[in-house]
Amino acid sequence: MDRIPINFERGGKQYSGYFVQIAGSGDTSTRHLYDHRNFYLGRLRIDANDDWVFDESNPKDELKYLARFFGNYIAERI
Repeated sequence: MDRIPINFERGGKQYSGYFVQIAGSGDTSTRHLYDHRNFYLGRLRIDANDDWVFDESNPKDELKYLARFFGNYIAERI
């Protein structure tokens, strides 16, 4: 699977990682986000209303608010 690298800042913290497409998910828009240490940060997907949603693994980071940013970032690179 191809990795899509990403660097961003949230809440004063720098993140560096990559997105990977989920094999067998039935939808090519579903991707997982991992940090540079291969730690799972969450899942990016499109909901029933065609909106981007980020289901984060650690809610205290509040990365869910970056769902649209993540979605647009991926769309520009595929």
